[in-house]
Amino acid sequence: MKRNKTAKNPKPKGKKTSYRTRNWKQYNTALINRGDITLWINPEVVKAWKAQSDGLPHKQKVYSDLAIEVVLTLKILFKLPLRAAQGLARTLIGIMKLELPCPHYSTLSRRAKTLKIDLGVRKTDEPIHLLIDSTGIKVAGEGEWKTRKWKAEYRRTWIKLHLGLDRNSGQIVAGVVTDANGGDPDHFPEILDAVEGEIEKVGADGIYDSLDNFRRIAERGAIPIIPARLGAILHPEPEAAARNAVVSEMERLWDDETHDARWKVESGYHARSRVESEMFRYKKVIGDSVSCKNLASQTVEVLLGCRILNRFLEFGRCESHAVVLPSNPVT
Repeated sequence: MKRNKTAKNPKPKGKKTSYRTRNWKQYNTALINRGDITLWINPEVVKAWKAQSDGLPHKQKVYSDLAIEVVLTLKILFKLPLRAAQGLARTLIGIMKLELPCPHYSTLSRRAKTLKIDLGVRKTDEPIHLLIDSTGIKVAGEGEWKTRKWKAEYRRTWIKLHLGLDRNSGQIVAGVVTDANGGDPDHFPEILDAVEGEIEKVGADGIYDSLDNFRRIAERGAIPIIPARLGAILHPEPEAAARNAVVSEMERLWDDETHDARWKVESGYHARSRVESEMFRYKKVIGDSVSCKNLASQTVEVLLGCRILNRFLEFGRCESHAVVLPSNPVT
């Protein structure tokens, strides 16, 4: 693909696009309801609070996985340490006058390593437009102010959250947590495998550009919206057909002045910004760090945060529409 690397994006001329909320009254109510701290334990959860005996000759579990998940959800939602989460759960059980034992904080820490988290995705009949990206979440180290002032210390470590978002519903449909060395393209297949149902399109940035990823997208019957890298060439292999189509289309629409903006607009590539917004939302609502010290528990903590965000969508979601405004309005 012939591209001028020195080409720059020209500044937009004429008109620019703004967005306005259509359902502000309902969305405003939903935002208020997210802060409602009226808590109770569902009767179905009460029935399933205690673990069922497996009949084997060993020490039996006292609490079910659901009970552990409920207390850990309170911990993450209210940003509490484990001991405080135990206290909150004990208070809630007492207020409701339930004859239930409360998990000890050491039990919560131990059981968190083995939980399997369901993201609570609401099933739809519509095909998914999947958007994929990753972000870093801090494990240890100083805050941003001290880091900027005195530089990062050697203890500063991170994990990575690889996220799959449904553009149409706004739900997080897949999440993979790895250490900081986990390469984004390497975990692309895990995200695809975690998505249930039909996938219509898959959008991601150029770092996911590889023959193997395009082949896996084709196996799911989806359309790839992944830009080819600079210098990309056509490959003769049959599995490269989808990628060759992207390379040819970008070559056809390439313009040194607009710097391939035409392909991004016509292909719908810019929708990928929604998954970036979702990662920003995660860090603002849930937090930009984890408190657990091992990867298994960190994975549970992060995925529970994703489940909470999906739950918030049930309160209400912002619906906006584009409004074209003059770039230099007359005042």
